[in-house]
Amino acid sequence: MNYRYLLLLLAITNSVVAAPDMVGMELSAEVVLSVDTTLPGGIVLPAGTRLPAGTVLPAGTVLPLATPTSDEPPEELPPVEAADDAPISTEVPELETKSTAPELEVTPPAAPAEPTLSLPNAGQPLRLPPVRLESHRIPQLTVPPAAEEQPTEDIEAKSTDNAPEVAPAGDGVPYVSGGIGASEREELAQVKSDYNLYLLFAAQGSGAYLADVKVKIFDATGTTLLAAISKGPWFYARLAPGQYRLRVNYADQIQAQEVRITANGAVQVSFYW
Repeated sequence: MNYRYLLLLLAITNSVVAAPDMVGMELSAEVVLSVDTTLPGGIVLPAGTRLPAGTVLPAGTVLPLATPTSDEPPEELPPVEAADDAPISTEVPELETKSTAPELEVTPPAAPAEPTLSLPNAGQPLRLPPVRLESHRIPQLTVPPAAEEQPTEDIEAKSTDNAPEVAPAGDGVPYVSGGIGASEREELAQVKSDYNLYLLFAAQGSGAYLADVKVKIFDATGTTLLAAISKGPWFYARLAPGQYRLRVNYADQIQAQEVRITANGAVQVSFYW
């Protein structure tokens, strides 16, 4: 016990001696004050003060809740003996949980009523009105016959007359043109010796014969001696010996050539487009 407690006990004893007519309160067990306590006479005991058993407090002292202390060990409780026959259950009881939310009653929507077909005369066969069916005819298509392929020796543009074209007498330079088909070529071959200038018109590359070629023949002075249109790929003319200038035009594509005609020979010139 420290000096602080001795001083407090001495003060309590003095207060009791100073008032012999007042009856004191004796503690039966040791008490530890939980709060500051004021005794009659103005003495203040701080919280945590230990008051041993047998301490006499002045009359009128009001103690707060105190924690009694004792050196005796606490009383041991007798162990609980389990019955030999009773099995020990290790199962944990299930907890019943209750929901406070009100239960909602869901009503499924009513299924739509199936449509019914009401017949005017039930039990009798149903007669449908006659239906008129119209047939749709597809018009017959007329396919033009395929054009016959021309041999490479035929010309691109044909004349309406298959006979060779011969210049009428008295028109200056005599000439003849044609060569469309085998018959015309045979006729030209029979009269070829009557002419000394032979012109041939054909397509470049393919060698296809051409027709409707414009032919002009000029003399050395530039005078036009002949202006004609060839009906076929061959054009024959008879000229007097001398120097001439040829000018041919096919589809606005013009070509020119200088030729010289001798007294005993013939000249052949080929033009390609």
